Amino acid sequence: MRLWWSFTLVMAQNVLQWDLRYHDDPARDTVHLWSFAQLTDVHIGENQGDYGTPGYTDTLTGAEGGYSVEALRNALHWFKQNWQSEKLAFIIVTGDLTDSGERSEYLRFRALMDSAGLPYLPLIGNHDVWPYVSASDEATYAWGDSLAAAFFADVYQSFAQRVSAWEGVSLTYSVPNPETGFRSRFHNFTFVYGGFGLWG
Repeated sequence: MRLWWSFTLVMAQNVLQWDLRYHDDPARDTVHLWSFAQLTDVHIGENQGDYGTPGYTDTLTGAEGGYSVEALRNALHWFKQNWQSEKLAFIIVTGDLTDSGERSEYLRFRALMDSAGLPYLPLIGNHDVWPYVSASDEATYAWGDSLAAAFFADVYQSFAQRVSAWEGVSLTYSVPNPETGFRSRFHNFTFVYGGFGLWG
């Protein structure tokens, strides 16, 4: 038996929906097993300067917005409206949750995702690992992976309850960062859902 992937671009920033089906011809495919949505490059805080209160270990002021916030809201609205009809099981956010790894950007991302009430798995990207406000105001090392591990611990735990064979944040992957001369660490995940193994 062969399984086919198809994807649909949702009219919001960087959103894909993956369908798992038995055939490449939808007319022959009477079994739509399930789908998951992929969000990528959300970049909360993009083009907003120093997001939230001053500094990168900051908090929210309540006035944070911008294009990336609206794009994420629109995507989440579409997911909520189409969750059942598209047989969506979860959302995977594949990196660059934030634009510059500021704590306030993580806070806004988390608040928006949680407000939708939909299961999601956030994976950090290169914009998330090295917090900064400007070239003269940045962290001395890449500690965004530690921030994300603590910040999303309950999200990971909740997601792990929905899937089987979960291996999470302990699978840290380290890569050289040529801009800084240091290594940046990313999280890897593996799990099984609906008979399919996924990893990221």
